Amino acid sequence: MLRGRTTELEQLNARYASGTSACLVLYGCMRVGKTTLIRTFLQDKPAIFFSAVSGTALANLRALSQAIYAFQSPTSVHTPFYHRLDDALSAITSLAQSQRLILVIDNLSYLVDAEPDVLSKLQQRMDGPWGAAKLFLFLCSSSRRFVERDVLDPSSPLAGHAEPMQLLPLPYREAARWYPDRSPAENALLYGVTGGIPRYLTELQGQNSIRDTLLEHLFDPASYLFAEPERLLRQELRDLAVYNAVLTAMAGGAERLQEIAAQTGTDTAACVKYIDVLTAMGIAEKLHPLPRESRRKTRYAIEDHFFRFWYRFIPGNLQRIAAGTLEQLYPSAVEQHLEAFMAPVFQDLCRQYLMHDPQDLPFPIQEIGSWWGRDPKSKQDVRIDIVARGPKSQNQRQEYLFASCRYTDTPMDTEDLYQLRSHAALLADYNHTCRFYLFSKAGFTGALLEQQRLGEVRLVSLEEMYQF
Repeated sequence: MLRGRTTELEQLNARYASGTSACLVLYGCMRVGKTTLIRTFLQDKPAIFFSAVSGTALANLRALSQAIYAFQSPTSVHTPFYHRLDDALSAITSLAQSQRLILVIDNLSYLVDAEPDVLSKLQQRMDGPWGAAKLFLFLCSSSRRFVERDVLDPSSPLAGHAEPMQLLPLPYREAARWYPDRSPAENALLYGVTGGIPRYLTELQGQNSIRDTLLEHLFDPASYLFAEPERLLRQELRDLAVYNAVLTAMAGGAERLQEIAAQTGTDTAACVKYIDVLTAMGIAEKLHPLPRESRRKTRYAIEDHFFRFWYRFIPGNLQRIAAGTLEQLYPSAVEQHLEAFMAPVFQDLCRQYLMHDPQDLPFPIQEIGSWWGRDPKSKQDVRIDIVARGPKSQNQRQEYLFASCRYTDTPMDTEDLYQLRSHAALLADYNHTCRFYLFSKAGFTGALLEQQRLGEVRLVSLEEMYQF
């Protein structure tokens, strides 16, 4: 059953209703819900659904033959096989002459591995009979690296036809619909664990405590999620030992290339190549401070929340898990570290809130990120959790929004506002218009609430962030 994805489904139906030929490329990480979205979209529409297999060209030809005959004769138990891929594609051409037909090719990378010239064959038909017949070609893949390199690249045969549609993890509010009886703090933590992936959200459903939920579904070697990262990595990578070391170092807090390389025992040139591959897969990310002119202080992080949770807590506890002692040691081995783990997750939730939810934003956000640097007066390193930049006002003053995000059990006080203003002054001067936001899990002191009443700051609690 499809949950959420209302916008994506509306986009697909609008594209289909246009009546013109299309080559739409849907891609996103595994378990993000691509197949469920496709099958919901296909309801009551004539469609051939072909899921490519990781096998030979002959195995894929047989699978395509079965998909074609399942569409032609859904009640037949006999499936004739085409002898050539061109024959199968010609059969699809004939079927598209009499109706608006959808052809879905799932697991596209498997088909390309088996039939390297298949993209050229598809392009020839989109330029010819399929375009005239207004066929809707729907390509799907879980490999972002493959799609961006082989399908969307300007040198790809389909470059002139491919319309990209990237399916991202669910926003935190949509993810909370899986757990309507959980508190905002519990929902935030479960979002940090699952990363908003529908398959993982479903795995963690239930009424157990957070502790018991994590012990059952993350720290049990027999559980589905315990082996999930290795399953996903093995589909695209070799040398898993080095990738595991890189991810473990990053999950442990290493942000600079030199730190990651030192902890993994690789030189920086080799290390950056591993990180680039993980970035192309959507697991890691390369960060630069905003404003974008400040590109000299590169940081690296794990973008995928699920991967960051797994590599933060599983490798370091493997011996305890194997010995069966983690349940007793859970408070010191896991629970006391969850607050620090949630800090960047909470920043992500706050960015989502600013970009998509409130009606009272002071200006439309054009760019959002973080900033880090050094205070020349105190000689201390400084970090601003959120920096958002809007358009210049009529008097050409640049508008900025600065925010601090605290996921602790201590309410924020006026000192947090003063510190944010002090840090913001390192970026903004009298030529800028500055607005200040404070986000807090534990709320705010009375003195800070008074500052909001006076218009000095906007305060956003975790409860408000989860109001529907």
